[in-house]
Amino acid sequence: NETLRARNITELVESIRGTKFYGILKPLILEENKIDLFSAEMALDMYYYNRLIGQLKPSMQDKEGEILRKLFGAEADLKNILWIYRGKKYYNINKDILNRYLIPLSDKLQKEELNKLVEANDDVEVIELIQNTFYKDVLTGNPKKWEHEFLQYLLKVERKNVRFFPFSLAPVVGYIVLKELEINNIISIIEGIRYSVPSEDIRDQLIGRSL
Repeated sequence: NETLRARNITELVESIRGTKFYGILKPLILEENKIDLFSAEMALDMYYYNRLIGQLKPSMQDKEGEILRKLFGAEADLKNILWIYRGKKYYNINKDILNRYLIPLSDKLQKEELNKLVEANDDVEVIELIQNTFYKDVLTGNPKKWEHEFLQYLLKVERKNVRFFPFSLAPVVGYIVLKELEINNIISIIEGIRYSVPSEDIRDQLIGRSL
């Protein structure tokens, strides 16, 4: 397999020529063996969610579609928030580029609120604006904890869906989400032990108490 044998970024991208991912990643190679990883992540996310939206639309009106829309909409909310925050704090990305890579899907984050986040002057204002949205009770003022806090929220949502919609697609989706979170926990434990992280700090990184 050429992809497994790739020795650098250029060879890796060339190894997927002929796939849909080649056209996404090729323009992001900056120079020999270097790629804009942040833009690559966002471009791949956009591709994934655009495909997902296309597949969800036919069933978006029924209960099954609503469950999926809320789940993936919540994921998109977090990714959009993180994209805007990181874009302003670390990369000084202009508003046009921020808007271009926003995922066109949401759950609790209103369009007007999203626009305000994009228009924020800096990352500090983004943090302040989050406190005026639904996610004020989900995400604290510490962006380093946002992904962890959001996964805790997602776990709570999925457990609620499984409990209230036992004869729908919710248990299947819930099982997949819970297993992914369980894998994340295992990785966190392994990495924590590998780098001699105190057990209490490792425990703080775990999602849920029992999956």
